[in-house]
Amino acid sequence: MESYIPLVDDGFNAIRETNVSGLDLCYMGSLPSGPSILIGTTARYLMHEERRAIYISALEAALSGFGIVTLALSGGLFSLIKGAEDGGGRIHIVTAEGLDDYRRKREERMRRALLTGGSVISPFRHGYGKDEAIEVSLSLSSALITTGCGRLMQSALDNGIDTAILRPSLARSAARKAAEQGAPVIDTFSSFLAFPSRIAYPDENGEYRFGTERFGIISLK
Repeated sequence: MESYIPLVDDGFNAIRETNVSGLDLCYMGSLPSGPSILIGTTARYLMHEERRAIYISALEAALSGFGIVTLALSGGLFSLIKGAEDGGGRIHIVTAEGLDDYRRKREERMRRALLTGGSVISPFRHGYGKDEAIEVSLSLSSALITTGCGRLMQSALDNGIDTAILRPSLARSAARKAAEQGAPVIDTFSSFLAFPSRIAYPDENGEYRFGTERFGIISLK
C-alpha cells in the first residue's frame, strides 16, 4: 500500500480567500508572517550556476529566519525549494496559474511547500494571471533576488523594493545591462546583507548538498 500525505485535510490546507495590499488572492497554508525575501526569475531556463546560487541563497535566507517567496511562472524552482527545505524555512509559492490548476498539475511542489508551514498563493482560483502574480509576490516581500532584468525586476523597482542580480546571471545580456545601469550584483543572499548571520561555503563534508557539491554554514550571530 502506498503512503501519502493528503493535500486537503478539511482545515489547514483548505482554499481560503483574502486581500493583501489591495490585491485579492486565494491561498492554501499560511501566509508569510515575518520577514520574507522574494527569490524569483522570469527566465524560462536557468544555467546550473544560477540554480546553484538560488539554492545557496534560499538556504542562507531560511537559516537566517526569512520566509522564502518565489514566483512560479512555470511551476516553481526545485533548487529554491530544496534550499529552503534544507534550511528549515517556510516556502511561499505565488503561482500565475489558477490555484485549482496548480494543485492538479504541480502536486509535488505544492505538497513540499505546505509541509514547510508555508503556502501556495494565486490571484485566482481559476484562470491565469501573470501580471497579478508578480504584484502579489512583491507585496509579500521586503526585497528581491533575481536572475536579471525583466518584468519582475522592473515591477520591484517601480515599487521601491531593493533588488539584486545573481552574479552567474551576468552571462545574460539583460542582466549585464541592468548591472551597467546600477543594479547590485551579488553572489548569494548573504552578500545582499551588510551583516549576514549565516554564510554558506564549500565543504566536502558539509551537512548541505546540491547536486554533487556539499556546503557548510558559518554562523556569525
